[in-house]
Amino acid sequence: MLLLDVGEFDVTMMPVTVDPPAEDEHCLVLEPSSTVFGIPVTVWRGLRAELPVRVLDAVLDQWTNEFVNAANQPVGADTGLPPRSRRGTPIPSEFDPAASIRAEILDDLDALRASPALPVESEGRSTPSLVKVLGDKFSFEGLVTALAPLGLTQAEVMDIVRGYRPMTPAQAHVVSESTGVDHESVSQAVRPLPADLVAKVQHPQLRAVWRERAARDNTDEAAAREAGAYGVFAMAARQTGSRPPDWSNRIEQYLLGSRSEER
Repeated sequence: MLLLDVGEFDVTMMPVTVDPPAEDEHCLVLEPSSTVFGIPVTVWRGLRAELPVRVLDAVLDQWTNEFVNAANQPVGADTGLPPRSRRGTPIPSEFDPAASIRAEILDDLDALRASPALPVESEGRSTPSLVKVLGDKFSFEGLVTALAPLGLTQAEVMDIVRGYRPMTPAQAHVVSESTGVDHESVSQAVRPLPADLVAKVQHPQLRAVWRERAARDNTDEAAAREAGAYGVFAMAARQTGSRPPDWSNRIEQYLLGSRSEER
């Protein structure tokens, strides 16, 4: 993808394909000598979209302003294209392979938008206690039994009940399944995370860390990121001080601490 604008949580982008060759009349096609790929590159200008930052990966190439500005022009209002580039040609029919590729790109964009997000704090939102949410379905012994497979000790479950430790969305799912209380109600007791922390743990630089932990724990990247975010948040809650948390430092401390526990 070609990044046009990068925000704290979202990016504005255009899909880019290199193989197999495909294009439509809205595309910008760069010649092989224009990029590091050494083959024609297609920028799907008509499929411009916003995606969450958490789905970004490694930077493969950095284009000149000349090419970025050409790609960023409104479709149908080109004021001239730079050398070593051209406009795309229309797809002759919906049965053409290029039509299938365009459809696949749209499906991929939908999948990336649906990537699981972490809950973020919002002003005025309060988090009810788990005891209040469960009502007469609350059983401490039952919660300990249900959450044990997730690696939580009795003391950690007690911290969740008392509000000293944030319950994660994954833990809320298990609580819902074990108590019969609907998931939406139980999710109200999931404490959202500070926006600054979410921005840090979702940064592409940490994707390799979450993937490594997902492989280690036989889970997926989203679950590993969630566990890490709430682990950092819980650690910060136990530490005192009036200054705002340095989340980058807290994340580093958490990762170092968990590596030490593995040994």
